[in-house]
Amino acid sequence: MFKLLLSNYPKAIIEIWLFFISQCGGNAVPKCGENERFDICGNACERTCEDKENKMCPRACYVPGDCTCVKGFFRNKEGKCVSEDDCEYDNMEFIRWVPGQKLG
Repeated sequence: MFKLLLSNYPKAIIEIWLFFISQCGGNAVPKCGENERFDICGNACERTCEDKENKMCPRACYVPGDCTCVKGFFRNKEGKCVSEDDCEYDNMEFIRWVPGQKLG
């Protein structure tokens, strides 16, 4: 019932409502991490370092909302939002090599 009720309100009204609730000293709106923002509708198709393509994703509200990466950032294996350049390091495998040692 609550989910259906929220789907009928414009997103801006819901965000204003959440702002006022957050000012009441409660923990209604979670604090998001670096390069994240709270999205009242959540994001069922968040882009990750492994899958950076823009997906066609339904923009339906998922209650409760969730923290999502801001535009231009991707969720890495550790669950952090990083730049595309930092995604490159997320997919690297480091090996230890000693001079004289054969690789492979």
